[in-house]
Amino acid sequence: MSTAPDGIYEKGVIDPGIPVDNLTNPFWLTGPVNFGKIQSPWVDSSDIVIIGSDMTASSLCRAPYSRGAPRIVLLEARDLCSGATGRNGGHMKAMSPGAWSDRKKMYGLEEAIKIMEYEHSHVDVMTACIREGNIDCDLDLLEGLDAYYDKKVFDHACKAVEEMLKYAPVLGKRYTIYKSREDLRSRNVSDECIEAIDMRAGSMWPYTMVIALLEKMIKDNNLLI
Repeated sequence: MSTAPDGIYEKGVIDPGIPVDNLTNPFWLTGPVNFGKIQSPWVDSSDIVIIGSDMTASSLCRAPYSRGAPRIVLLEARDLCSGATGRNGGHMKAMSPGAWSDRKKMYGLEEAIKIMEYEHSHVDVMTACIREGNIDCDLDLLEGLDAYYDKKVFDHACKAVEEMLKYAPVLGKRYTIYKSREDLRSRNVSDECIEAIDMRAGSMWPYTMVIALLEKMIKDNNLLI
């Protein structure tokens, strides 16, 4: 198990090319919503212009919108949320605790704590946003489990949890370490798994969430596409 993409592909080797006309139709872009092809009348000026229509764009739109901001224009070359966010499976979970060591080394103790807490906060923030907007996007709060198959990697993660408990107890208590076969079997991991670490996590349907957020702003005449 790794916390980095090293070895998956050589950096800079894969050329994604330009978009093609005969795109596949991923499952995640299907569903109860049909708002992706909307286009507003052209305008010559706007107070805020945002390029793209993914999770980041909808978040950027939502912040000024919630404060009664001026008119916003969102630019999208294809359908709304048809890029990476639209193809995302909706996995809400912080990085494995082993990431702590690298972050502490690169940024120092205090910043490492802030980064880890920031990642964990996403579950609560996303949940609050979904519930506030009464968005039906298959939200499900779950136990996020990191299954370990290498003793050295597991020990490294455990050491990270111990350090977090020492320097940031609230952060460290977000993790639970499982070592017994009974605990592992009850979580349906394979017999090859030696230990596991869990944390609070969740899942949802990113496409339907983003479309719901954008749709409300469009209908309220605060957002042009």
